[in-house]
Amino acid sequence: MSDPKLRALALFDRYVGLSRSRQRQALEKLRESDLATYHALASLLDADRMQQGLLDTTAAALLKPPRESADARVGHRLGAWVIARLISSGGMGTVYEAHRADGQYQQRVALKCIRRELDSPTLAAAFVRERSALAQLEHPNIASLLDGGVEADGRPWFAMRYVEGVSIDQFCDDAALDIHARIALLLQACNALAYAHRNGVLHHDIKPSNLLVTPEGQVQLLDFGLCSAMSASAPEPAPEAGSGGALLAASPGYTAPERLTGKLASVSGDVYSLGVVMYQSLCGDWPLPSTFPSAAPAQPRPMDELAAHATVRTAQTRGLRNARALARSLAGDLTAIALRCVDNDPRQRYPDMQAFGDDLRRWQRGYPVSARRGGRVYRLARFLSRNRLPSALAGGVVLVLVSSLAFIGWQWRQAAREAEATRTVGRMFESTLGAATLSGLSEAPISSQVLLQKTERQLREQRALEDHPVLLARSLATLARSHAMSGDYPQAMRLAREASALAGDDPVLRAETEATLASLLNLQTSYREAFRIASAGLTALQRARGATADEAGLARIHLQAEQARAQWGLSNYGDAMVLLDTAMAAAKRRGPESSESLAELLILRGQWRVLPWTPEYRLEPAINDLQEAISLTETSNPLLADSARLPLVRAFNEMDRIEEGRSHAVLLVENRRHRLGDHHPETGKAWVALAENQWWLGQFADAEKSLRRGEAILESVFPPLHPERIEVLKIRGRMDMTVRWVGATRHDASTVISLDAVRKMVAAFDKSEGPESNLAINGRYWVALLLTYPLPREQRWQVAHDQLEEARALYELNLGIMRRKQAPAMLQKVHYARALARMTQLTGYADDIRLAQQVLKEAIPETIRYLGPEHRLLIHARQTQAMLLYQSGQFDEADRLLDGVIRDARAAVPRPTANGVLIEAQELRGLVAARRNQHELAREYWQQALRDADQMGLTGHPVVLALATTLSQYDRTQRVPDIRF
Repeated sequence: MSDPKLRALALFDRYVGLSRSRQRQALEKLRESDLATYHALASLLDADRMQQGLLDTTAAALLKPPRESADARVGHRLGAWVIARLISSGGMGTVYEAHRADGQYQQRVALKCIRRELDSPTLAAAFVRERSALAQLEHPNIASLLDGGVEADGRPWFAMRYVEGVSIDQFCDDAALDIHARIALLLQACNALAYAHRNGVLHHDIKPSNLLVTPEGQVQLLDFGLCSAMSASAPEPAPEAGSGGALLAASPGYTAPERLTGKLASVSGDVYSLGVVMYQSLCGDWPLPSTFPSAAPAQPRPMDELAAHATVRTAQTRGLRNARALARSLAGDLTAIALRCVDNDPRQRYPDMQAFGDDLRRWQRGYPVSARRGGRVYRLARFLSRNRLPSALAGGVVLVLVSSLAFIGWQWRQAAREAEATRTVGRMFESTLGAATLSGLSEAPISSQVLLQKTERQLREQRALEDHPVLLARSLATLARSHAMSGDYPQAMRLAREASALAGDDPVLRAETEATLASLLNLQTSYREAFRIASAGLTALQRARGATADEAGLARIHLQAEQARAQWGLSNYGDAMVLLDTAMAAAKRRGPESSESLAELLILRGQWRVLPWTPEYRLEPAINDLQEAISLTETSNPLLADSARLPLVRAFNEMDRIEEGRSHAVLLVENRRHRLGDHHPETGKAWVALAENQWWLGQFADAEKSLRRGEAILESVFPPLHPERIEVLKIRGRMDMTVRWVGATRHDASTVISLDAVRKMVAAFDKSEGPESNLAINGRYWVALLLTYPLPREQRWQVAHDQLEEARALYELNLGIMRRKQAPAMLQKVHYARALARMTQLTGYADDIRLAQQVLKEAIPETIRYLGPEHRLLIHARQTQAMLLYQSGQFDEADRLLDGVIRDARAAVPRPTANGVLIEAQELRGLVAARRNQHELAREYWQQALRDADQMGLTGHPVVLALATTLSQYDRTQRVPDIRF
């Protein structure tokens, strides 16, 4: 036994008899002098505090390395997972790295088991409670549950998402993060805990080691081993009304004092623990003194006082020169927030994590925090603090409106006579839009037209603006962006054009207003006009000799971004990416002050990389871009972070990472409804994204409801051929395909898109956007699918030859365009091969079979390159290959291929489209067996297909009815039927 463990055993009896508070303080002194002994002794004391089931374990046994028992599991299999190595062994559980072992797909997980030497009924119950809690939670900042089971000896285990990261305190210090960056990480933890609390789960063990941060800067909340369920009682109930069980274990210094005295758990306990983490992160000290407390309870010390005595290294790892600078940065609001979290009286703490996070967000944005309870003087000071630039209008309004373009806050030099006008407008905005923020309503929906109309009316009544058109132009541009955020594009355009006319000869202001106007035009698909106006703004900037480099630089970034959007809309993809990369490089050079501009550009690139039929289609890089944008803006501009979540959900869906997409889709709808209201177009888009995710999960009824909600909102805002309306129709088209081949028999047939309607849409796209536009390509593909797969209610499973010829022409046109663009086209190639296979059923032409085989030969490696070797599209491709082999008389090869197709279709995630493939593959395998005179085997395959269809709820589907008829006729005649698909 090593020396630290021997010292820990010698100290155990002395420490175990101390009161909880004295024990905690003594441990802190030991931590400062002997860290190794502290860890060993803390492990002993933690185990001692557990229930009687653990008291039978000796202290010496507890200090034995867990590797003896832990390594016994390495190399063994639990459920679908093979254990690769030991990661860590804590007070109750052992965590391993494990990998998928059943061959279905590759995945790495963190697998948690009970420590064999600490087995007890109490510990097992806590372990199962942790697993149950994780099963309820799906959040980007919580390591989610993936699987669970029971070992052969009855001990429970579970697998959760593997997190590559370090503890939050180590991450902050290693990266020398400043105070703002540390607060941003704490806010991620707040969001995760608020979500857990909303779902009725208390954590009980918040500490840095349970808050890991990934290399991308995303916080991951771990270890719900001490969690409990919440009741519907008050946040800080009396013991008899509380929630949560007895204290199973405690983390010294982080556990709320009332828990150490035996009171039951509540939300305020988690608030206290995260408050201590805040102390550790910001000032590097503890809220309670390290010496033993006196008879009276010790009062938490203010954070700024502790910071005044910090070491130089502590200050420098927070980006500050010395302890005095650190204390100044923490004084006031941050100290008040931290003190409220760790108040000895739970009733004085924040009532919940949401309130804690709200105060941190107010501090970030320069608004009054509730912990200060300040009066009018304090509120005025905060207003002036967040508006340090000469125009009080600039900074204040942008924080209220959360505009996507951040150049309202530019500094400009005003003549002395403009000072009074600026103050007048600032007071006016403060009394209307700004009042919502000052009263703590900064998270209220911002789509109120009444509020915006009132603001505009009061603005125009200001006589002080009559002689200051520049100030009026900036004000109108602000209101224009606000109307765009609320979905009122006509009013936004009117105000933007008026602002542009008022800009006059001021080149920076002209650039600012024209970037706003170009942005609005891009939103309405007027790409050529948007590009012309953005180019004019850049030309004006070349004459901006009097403007500072900072002003001109930020304006140039946004104008280049709008140029890039316009070029992309015009299908000039290479030019768009060059402009975007140029703007992104400029934003990175500007550093943290341009983080939101950089996030906007990352979102734009991520959106483009998610779009099919373009040469920039790259899903993994798109996911990286979008996650980085969320990390940059999650706390500083949550609306912008949500803008990244929208394409991120779609990227996850396309990559078959449906569950990851679901957590973001649910959070997106929740956030949009909370911040923008139920009728905002962005809320409509969020519902559409959720509908698509639900469709992939096979939740057809929920998907239909979500799609209807989103569709109703978007129809009230956008014209019929707007891209957002087309997105709804595209998803509804996928639901139509579900009607045809997956078998969602309860789908409302009245919502099915007609072939004529899509043809008219394509004609409109060809005329307005050009035949090579993304919209036109997607429309032709849609028509081809409708021609190849007729509606089941029409009972026309044998497609007419002229329909397939039309589909062939559309596929050839699209594939020719995409070859010229050098864009991936694996999805269209697989469906084209399917159409050709159908055509050979009618014509018997060998040339069509050879062409289909060549198309699939191109599609399969392309699918692997862009989507990975396990993607669902490969199942469709191999099933089509098997059909072609069957038609060519290569029955043995077809049978071997179908064996793998059926196996993969059964294991496929998501299920919906795999259901139809599974039924078809088994029917085709029956045909192969029949051709080989294996009559009983043919019946067995067809009967299995009917049993699978019954389990899927597809018994009444036309495809299944046709299969039943085939089986009946075959039993009577022994005649091999024709292919029916």
